[in-house]
Amino acid sequence: MNVLPSPLLAPYVKYYWVVKADETTAIQTVPSGCIHLVFHRGGSMYFSDGEQQPQSFIRGQLSGPGVLQSKGGIDMIAVIFHPLGFNVFFSLPLQLIYNQYADVDSMEDAGLK
Repeated sequence: MNVLPSPLLAPYVKYYWVVKADETTAIQTVPSGCIHLVFHRGGSMYFSDGEQQPQSFIRGQLSGPGVLQSKGGIDMIAVIFHPLGFNVFFSLPLQLIYNQYADVDSMEDAGLK
């Protein structure tokens, strides 16, 4: 489900993506040009190669599609930024996260946690 941001955040946040499911779920992802800030509040999601996504992470712009798979129920919320909206809140150079997932817990800025 997509939830629109408040008018104050609308210039920076495209929408919030909320995913809740009680069963195993597969989600097809496509490149959007947007940066995502993701929080898993339930079960974990796994990349196509079986690697587990971090509990909280920043997903950079992706150059190709992918598939995410849960191994049970999920409860996830993601902030989907407009292409340049992310830079208003974070000073992370975008080339560092291109085609990458950055675990928020491994970042030095405690303000991101």
